[in-house]
Amino acid sequence: MSDWISVNERLPEDGTLVTANVKEYKYSELSGPVTLLYEDLGEFACWCVFSPNSDDYTVEIRRDDVTHWMPLPELPKS
Repeated sequence: MSDWISVNERLPEDGTLVTANVKEYKYSELSGPVTLLYEDLGEFACWCVFSPNSDDYTVEIRRDDVTHWMPLPELPKS
């Protein structure tokens, strides 16, 4: 059974980091499975590559360019 969730089925909660499958993106070399931050801004919802060391997004990806997503696994316990 696949853990991938279709964006047509449901979207992650606002502000959630997930692994997402990005369609081939003509303005970037970014495609395939990547970790993205989902931001629900209503009509302008987007997926963003986010650096925790910066206040800026490095890449914004249109909602239509992501096909599926899955929650990130839990971090290992030390």
